[in-house]
Amino acid sequence: SSGCGLGDSSLVTIEVRNFGLDTAFTFDISYRVGGVTTTESITDTLPPGVTKAYTFNTTVDLSVVGVYLFDGWPTLVGDTNANNDTLSGYQVEHLSAISSFPYLATFDNPAGVLPPGWIQETTDGPQDWTIQNTPPTSTGTGPNFDHTFGPGGNGYFAYVEDSGQEQDSVTLRTPCFDLSALIAPEFSFWYHSNNSSGPGAATENEMHIDLIYNGSIT
Repeated sequence: SSGCGLGDSSLVTIEVRNFGLDTAFTFDISYRVGGVTTTESITDTLPPGVTKAYTFNTTVDLSVVGVYLFDGWPTLVGDTNANNDTLSGYQVEHLSAISSFPYLATFDNPAGVLPPGWIQETTDGPQDWTIQNTPPTSTGTGPNFDHTFGPGGNGYFAYVEDSGQEQDSVTLRTPCFDLSALIAPEFSFWYHSNNSSGPGAATENEMHIDLIYNGSIT
């Protein structure tokens, strides 16, 4: 997974699914990154319709900040359909951490452009946050204007539409922060929500600020 602090001995895990009608036995599995291919053997049975994850013994060096493109594939003797066996161009990014503070991020970029280092999460629901300076299309939901510049201003804000898509997870990720030089770091932001449903209602909106540190989420 993309993130900060990726090491020189990062583990690579690939999930393999048997789309065939026969049980697959011992077969090879490979990944390629930076032009280097690593191949190991899976000595396990994989019944039809079953998915299993395999973690390679051979690690990969992702310690340099940048984007890494992975290809992965199994090699099964007698496989009659080679069109569904390869994952190409899977992207993992080693992100640089922000260490200069105070840090200020606004959404006052051209419409739709996130601040540097901010990304839309790709493993959540089908929606994304939008960057806009106009009222939402649905009535009585989000703000009509940006907090900083006020009515008639050019300030943009990040907005997600929940009408008709309750319980969808829509995640916006900040850059990584190196807080090691700070004694008591604080995080603050402006937040607007018009949530007519009470706590516990089926359509209640929830907002979470998650701190991800060393793989753990608070």
